[in-house]
Amino acid sequence: MSEQEVNGAWRTAAIVFIILFLLQTLVIVYVMVEGEKMIELEKQCQLNVCREYDAYYYGGSDKMCYCYTDNQIVLNKYMG
Repeated sequence: MSEQEVNGAWRTAAIVFIILFLLQTLVIVYVMVEGEKMIELEKQCQLNVCREYDAYYYGGSDKMCYCYTDNQIVLNKYMG
């Protein structure tokens, strides 16, 4: 293998790793932003929707807010 082939292989590997690093960073930022949105929706569920009920549950996957009184669902609301 010549020196040019080795340098070309290193250059290619470096570009691939830079692209992977950038993609990883974008995914981490996306997950953080989505997590903050989910936390904000849960706060809205607790403070605005289910304020006068005994308990609440916010289902993040379906974006539903459930309000409970005496272990019974009294109110459910889509928060999306």
